[in-house]
Amino acid sequence: GTKAVYDENVALMVPLSGGTPLNGDGTVLELGYFSTATVANNFAGSWVALSGESSLNTAVIPGGLPANPTGETYNQTSIGDLTANGASNATFAISLNFVLGNPTSGNSMPANTTTPLALRFYNNTTIASSTYYNVVSDDLWLWKTPTQVGSNVTVSLDDVNLEWLSIFEGQNANTAFHTTIPLAAVPEPGSIAAAILAGATVLLGALRRRRPLS
Repeated sequence: GTKAVYDENVALMVPLSGGTPLNGDGTVLELGYFSTATVANNFAGSWVALSGESSLNTAVIPGGLPANPTGETYNQTSIGDLTANGASNATFAISLNFVLGNPTSGNSMPANTTTPLALRFYNNTTIASSTYYNVVSDDLWLWKTPTQVGSNVTVSLDDVNLEWLSIFEGQNANTAFHTTIPLAAVPEPGSIAAAILAGATVLLGALRRRRPLS
């Protein structure tokens, strides 16, 4: 991709930190969805995190150099992951596999295929220390019913018709790709159980400025 993500200083274009060359120590990045979201309103309901700090999933993400000696886990996803795939400041390139019934990778999955996924990113390395955030979604990012051979959903900031929560809430169009929503506006995370018996892989293909990731 060609896009990057920045903090709330829209005019200064300060990239969100990817931390060190290790993974999991950049600014917080969460993959998830809103509990009653549809393509008519991608931001309806409560936020449910599939990965990142508020996620219930704790499986180890394969690949890369972990900040955690036992490996970076799903609830540690951050900007800059995975460095082995070329990600750094303001970028990410992660593949996550979700399997319902697995206690570390099967929590909180969407209940149906009408739910668009979303990315939430913050301006610091923990939610508690962050002051701003933003959320982006796309009607292309619909959850797919998992199958035994796998069902892939590719998520990229180069996709067309991105929808930004900041703009949805009335902020200027230039707040896209920036953390401009005050953290006080973040709703409490929710969770949803889903009766899906196989695995689903979500590929977060993002965003190296000028140099695509494969």
